[in-house]
Amino acid sequence: MCAARRPAPGLAPVHLQLQRPATALHTFTRASTSPAARALRPAVRTLALRAAASPAPAPALARAARRLLSGAPAAEAAAAAADLPWYKSAQGLMILGNVTYLLQLGGFLMTDQLAMRSFLVGGSGVFVVYALLQPTRLLIPAAWEFTFASIHACMIYKLLATPSVSLTKEELRLYGMVFQRHDLEIEEFRQLAAVGSFETLPDKHRLTTAGEAVDKVYVVVRGSVAAETEGGAVAIPPGHYVGEVSFIQSYTDAKKLGPGETAPTHVASTTCTAVGETQVFVWKQDDLRKYLADDHDGATAKIIRTIFSDVLEKFHIGQ
Repeated sequence: MCAARRPAPGLAPVHLQLQRPATALHTFTRASTSPAARALRPAVRTLALRAAASPAPAPALARAARRLLSGAPAAEAAAAAADLPWYKSAQGLMILGNVTYLLQLGGFLMTDQLAMRSFLVGGSGVFVVYALLQPTRLLIPAAWEFTFASIHACMIYKLLATPSVSLTKEELRLYGMVFQRHDLEIEEFRQLAAVGSFETLPDKHRLTTAGEAVDKVYVVVRGSVAAETEGGAVAIPPGHYVGEVSFIQSYTDAKKLGPGETAPTHVASTTCTAVGETQVFVWKQDDLRKYLADDHDGATAKIIRTIFSDVLEKFHIGQ
């Protein structure tokens, strides 16, 4: 029986890379330029021969094989083998890898949703390219990063497709003080705010007078309002309604009346006066009633809840 041939020292590791041309090319380049790796030159020559004889040889390896077999210097053969696109070279892969992590770092530093997801989808996309250009393709990391990039892209689409709602600084203050805790959406609040307006009242300006009809509803935004009661003046701080009791009465009456009938106007139970310069948000009762007559996808119940909540809070304070 014939003894099986043993591969020459240094040949087996390279032979195992016959199906990895990019890795074999890298090994060949190192073997051609590094004195410590010259012992691998016979193995690289064999590898190049097999690559040149394959049905579809890698062009760079085939050229390297021809130059080695013709007796060309190793440096010249290495130059022929190094004829790769820049993005497949060691320097190109290093650049792609750094770009990947720089984009992801930029995404983590962003506070804006659109900017954050844009950086992250860019970082994941570049990583997919980086993983697939490796000598041994990193398929699992590439698949997961592609999934992450797809998720970020979908979220970017949703952000761009959603109509933006912009509020002024004062509107945001009013929303946070009164309506946010009652789950009124930003868009619902914007529609409600479009029915009224901000006003700045001078010192001692009367918002309501006891025994007189009330045709407006107020919310104190800045400053203070004093309500005159039997026990003395009571301060109404920012975030509270003025004239809400008469509005609830007229709103309830309007719900009982038929179409075309006008609800009676109710009078104020107390006199309310601005203390110093006071900013308020004001609605005309008729305009607010007309707005609340349409349910607005459930917004009406939330708005009425803010008014009743304010009445109950004042009742407990009065006790």
